[in-house]
Amino acid sequence: AAQEAGADYVKTSTGFSTGGATLEDLRLMRGCTDPDCVKVKASGGIRSLDDLIACLQAGADRIGASATAAIVDEMRARKQNQ
Repeated sequence: AAQEAGADYVKTSTGFSTGGATLEDLRLMRGCTDPDCVKVKASGGIRSLDDLIACLQAGADRIGASATAAIVDEMRARKQNQ
């Protein structure tokens, strides 16, 4: 329905509640939309680099995370330890 209405993005949640992006929701949203037409944004509950990677693997094109600084720090630490 969102794609047929001309949406550019669909989003898991506002990120301001107790819920948030679940991998199941992301897979469902990605499976119901054409990736060439509609992008998927994951928001809410993404607090680690592993969370971010899992969301991307589940089909997210964009991530909304209030923990961005911590995620970037985690990514830098992993890169140094390689």
